[in-house]
Amino acid sequence: MKRVLLFILTICMLGTMVGCAGGEKEKKVTRGTIEGEIYTSEFAGVTFTKPENWVYSTDEEIAQVMNVGAEIMDRTEFEKKAMELTTIYDMMVKDPMWGNNISISFENLQMNQASNITVDQYINTVQTIMVEQASVMNYEFGETVPVKLGEQEYSRMSAIGSYSGVSFEQYIYLRKEGVYMIVITVSVFDGTAAGDFEAMFQ
Repeated sequence: MKRVLLFILTICMLGTMVGCAGGEKEKKVTRGTIEGEIYTSEFAGVTFTKPENWVYSTDEEIAQVMNVGAEIMDRTEFEKKAMELTTIYDMMVKDPMWGNNISISFENLQMNQASNITVDQYINTVQTIMVEQASVMNYEFGETVPVKLGEQEYSRMSAIGSYSGVSFEQYIYLRKEGVYMIVITVSVFDGTAAGDFEAMFQ
């Protein structure tokens, strides 16, 4: 339960950004697809194959995290409502044994007047928000490095944290696409290396 709460707290933090004025041409966001063990997102430019024992969250579970009705997860409604929401979660998957989990979300930067924010500025803001959560979670940050997920270049922010006696690592992969920030969050509880998770993306 602690690990589920940690996951929700973290992804909620990433949806609260400091705005900076500016405008950029809107690009339409589209929902990814799941077929068997494979998730594909044309918008994020990645294909992800989950380990056999991992479980994808249902549309109802994702909608609950977003605090919206499950009907919005329908592909047509998703694309209609995308510009009305600050952050939309496209996929969540978890390891029921160890609690490791991955989420893919898209933050609409226009909603916070932050269309001109760069990935580096976004990372600085995320780290500031995480530090401000010190009463809830404690973090130590590692170096931000460029990595390739599939054919796309992402920036990977890493952190070691603790919450209610639970230690964990987090890897947050970021790429800007139009007025959206694509955020891939990996929470690790069993010491699995970042490269092992990155190998799941094509």
